[in-house]
Order: sequence, then C-alpha cells, then structure tokens
Amino acid sequence: RIFQLGAFLSPAPALQLASQALAGNDTAQHFAFLTQAEHHRREMQRTLNGALRDSKGSTAAFEWGKIPPFVFNPPPLTTALAPLLPSLGFLLAWFAITALVAFASLRRLRA
Repeated sequence: RIFQLGAFLSPAPALQLASQALAGNDTAQHFAFLTQAEHHRREMQRTLNGALRDSKGSTAAFEWGKIPPFVFNPPPLTTALAPLLPSLGFLLAWFAITALVAFASLRRLRA
C-alpha cells in the first residue's frame, strides 16, 4: 500500500505495479498460483495414497494418467487491477499533467 502511494511522487511505482499485474507477477497472482498448486499437490497425494493402500503397498502397476495435469487458472484482469486503482489514478494524473505542460510549452514555442 505504501509503495502504491509512491505513485503520487513519481509515476515509476504505478508503472511497475501495473506492469507486474498485467504480466501476472504481482503478489496476489503469485498467491493464487500457490493456492492452486497446493490444492493439486494434495489431490495428487490423496490419489497416490489411495493407490498405495488399495495395492497393499506397491505402486508398480499405478497408472499415472489417473492424476490430472496441473492447470493454473489465473484471476481475471479486473481482479488483478482492482487493488491498483489508486496507483492507476495517480498515473493518469501524471499523464494529464505531462500532457498539459507539453501543450503549454508547444504553445509558447509557436508564439
């Protein structure tokens, strides 16, 4: 949160946070990945333990195809960007101020 407020002083933090969110590298999406991976790991353990129990201690004949592959379902883009609204607002303000200064400078150069 404090890093987001840094966007008030410079556009760099806002750009960094938005870039991370769009790339799927932010903390929220990392935790979503960890949660889904842990759920898959536990399901795999249950399947293997059941096979071990049913075969009386040997998994030699276990069909590994019974374990589904891990597929990550990332959160929607709106969910990823929602916590960044203050930073994106500051970024928009930085853009507007920069555009106004550029247009004012251009007007002075033409005069």
